[in-house]
Amino acid sequence: MRREPEAGVVLSMELLEQVCSRLCHDMAGPIGAIRNGVELISEAEGTRGDDHALDLIGHSAEQGARRLRLFRLAYGRAGRDASSFADVRETARDWLDGGRTTLHWPAGHPEDKLAARPGLGRLLLNLVVLAVETIPLGGVVTVAGNGTVTTGSATVTVTGRTVNWLPDMATALTDWQTREASSRAVHAAITGRFAAHYCMIVTWEQSDSESLSLRLSW
Repeated sequence: MRREPEAGVVLSMELLEQVCSRLCHDMAGPIGAIRNGVELISEAEGTRGDDHALDLIGHSAEQGARRLRLFRLAYGRAGRDASSFADVRETARDWLDGGRTTLHWPAGHPEDKLAARPGLGRLLLNLVVLAVETIPLGGVVTVAGNGTVTTGSATVTVTGRTVNWLPDMATALTDWQTREASSRAVHAAITGRFAAHYCMIVTWEQSDSESLSLRLSW
């Protein structure tokens, strides 16, 4: 049986969601306007000496828009309502597109029926973000899972030339309630808080310096 979160946690989680949603909402307009403006300039001016600058601006605006979509699902209220993993998976892929890290998250893994588990899509996305933070030189992040809505597990595995799973990340992931997270570990703390709110458990295993497995159980 799913244990309901304590009232105090619900209040702080609500505040976190509201603040992040407001930030994303306020930033979406300007970034969207920049991207639209670049398109208008390109149409009006054609090919000129400032084409390279326009390319840079357009690329930055697109990266900003992708990050906002990630933040909405990972931290904001939109993360509550995922009816399948499709949007979460696509958002993670778009965020990593063109970078050093490749995402291997096949459709159907986990099955979309498990998206009915409250918070599961959000937690998977947060674990992907956490995994990416451990491989500054790039690598491969793989998502898999199985079970039922009431009992199951999902795993986010990361491999790379160097996997920096720092001690303060590990501590913040489980000790978010009593320890102030460092700047390097703040996302781990947020992920641990979400997991506790949705009555899930995150564990990890690192056998060598080139791989790390983050396991989410419910």
